[in-house]
Amino acid sequence: ASGAVEPIRATAIRSQVTGTLLKIAIQEGQNVKQGDLLFEIDPRPFQNALQSAAADLQKVRVQLETARAQVARYRSLTAGQMVSKEQFEKISDTARSLEAEMLADESRVATAKLSLEYCSIRAPLSGRMGNMSVHEGDLVRANSNDAAATLVTINQLSPIYVTFGVPQQYLAALTRYRATGTLKVKVVPPGIDELPEEGELTFMDNTVDSSTGTLKLKGTFPNKNH
Repeated sequence: ASGAVEPIRATAIRSQVTGTLLKIAIQEGQNVKQGDLLFEIDPRPFQNALQSAAADLQKVRVQLETARAQVARYRSLTAGQMVSKEQFEKISDTARSLEAEMLADESRVATAKLSLEYCSIRAPLSGRMGNMSVHEGDLVRANSNDAAATLVTINQLSPIYVTFGVPQQYLAALTRYRATGTLKVKVVPPGIDELPEEGELTFMDNTVDSSTGTLKLKGTFPNKNH
C-alpha cells in the first residue's frame, strides 16, 4: 500500500504578547529541542510594566502595615471605651480594603512577570522548523486568529506516523492477528537506495471508508534518521 507520513505532534508558534521582534534564534528547516529559544520580543515595555506593578504593590503593603497597626491600637482603645465602635469599624474597613487591593496588585505583578517571560518564545516540543513568515524588526501581535500571526510551525519527526489503507476484506484477519500481539509494519521511503524502516501498527480505524472500500491504519516509526 502507498502511505503518507504524518507528524504525531505539530504546533503553530504564535506570540502571546504584542511587540517588536528583536531576535530570531533559529533557521528554517533546523532541528530544535524542547525548550530551545526560538524568538525574542523587545522586553523593555514589559519590564517597565513589571516595575510599575511592583512599585504599586510595595506602596499598598506599606499602607496596609500602617492600617493593621491602627486596627491593633484602636482595638485596645475600643476595649477601654476611648474610641467609638464606628471609628474602629472604619479603620477595620480600610485595612480590609487595602488587603483586597494588595491581592489585586500581586495579581498584576504576576501577570507582568508572565508577559515578560512570553518575550522569550521557546520550542514546546522537539522537531523540525518549517518556513518562517517573520523577520527581525517586525511587529508581532498577540491573540490574532490571522494565519499570518503564525511565526513558524514545528513538526515532530521522531517518532512519526505513516498512514495507509488496506482493502476491507483484510479487516477480519487484522483484528484476529492484532488480538494476539503487536503487528510489525515495514515501509520503504521513495528512492533507489532506501532501506525498509520497521515500526508497529498503533491504530486501526473503526469504520471502513465506503467510497474506497479500504480500512485506515497507522504505523508508528522511531524515524531516528529523520
